[in-house]
Amino acid sequence: MPQPTFVHIGYHKTATNWFQRLFYPAVRNFKYVHRKRARLAFTEDHAFQFDPAVAFARLETPAPEGLILCEEELSGNLHNGGLHGYLSKEVAHRIKQTLPGAEVIIFIRSQTEMIGSVYKQYVKEGGTHSPRRYLFPYDYLDPHGFSPKKSPLFAFQHYDYRLLIDHYRTVFGPEKVHVFLYEEFSRNHTDFMARYIERFGFDVDLAAAPNTRLNVSNKKFSLWVARMMNRFAYRNVIDKHYFLNVPGMYRLRGRVVAPLLDRIAFFSGPARPRDILGPDIVRHIEDYYRASNRLLAEQLDLPLAQHGYPV
Repeated sequence: MPQPTFVHIGYHKTATNWFQRLFYPAVRNFKYVHRKRARLAFTEDHAFQFDPAVAFARLETPAPEGLILCEEELSGNLHNGGLHGYLSKEVAHRIKQTLPGAEVIIFIRSQTEMIGSVYKQYVKEGGTHSPRRYLFPYDYLDPHGFSPKKSPLFAFQHYDYRLLIDHYRTVFGPEKVHVFLYEEFSRNHTDFMARYIERFGFDVDLAAAPNTRLNVSNKKFSLWVARMMNRFAYRNVIDKHYFLNVPGMYRLRGRVVAPLLDRIAFFSGPARPRDILGPDIVRHIEDYYRASNRLLAEQLDLPLAQHGYPV
């Protein structure tokens, strides 16, 4: 009986970096396909030019079985809502055409924590806008020049997990889609990973994949300084405002200034998502996702309420 192939599609901000760099490459009885090849195979081609044979060749593997792919961009970019959902929806069909027997792994995270973390990532990548301006961009833009279909920016719909999960369950079959909570992974890493390894039959020494924090959160002060410094670097996100591009500023801010400020800014607490977003935005998030989360919890028997998801 051939081995299954697993495609871990994200979401962003759910430890995919840890799985890509430390865990999946250590699995001995499956071949890990580097994320760059997964991205090249499934996200680069124009919609009318996608060829599953070409996509498979880009994975650089002789057979479609016994593989592990892990790339969060397969669920759609976190800053543009998966191109208004078009990319997120299309990629599922591309994976099915290329790896028809694949099993899909999806990690989700409480939307308040997720969106707060996404905003911090936006600043880390060069963003300059406030949380409100970033999360509600079309309230600030001329509707005749900008719309989600013309210029996809942040979209709350992207984090309505039930939409994407239901789509993958339709395309691959319910038994082929496996949904996990990031909170269960982060709160009891060792026990969670023991169950995860057993469930999928991975041959791996868990000690070889340590619980190392690869992305350390900034403090509030350094987050504010980063936003200011980003006004002097053009990269990396589209939705921002900068005065001029100072060569090397982005690299200096990320590698030197922010880590240094985090060490010396003892007066500044951690940049917790709820503190960053503020009570009004948190209420909006909770109201927006509550009904859909409740349906998802019932549908998949997920303990969302226990882990802070609005239900």
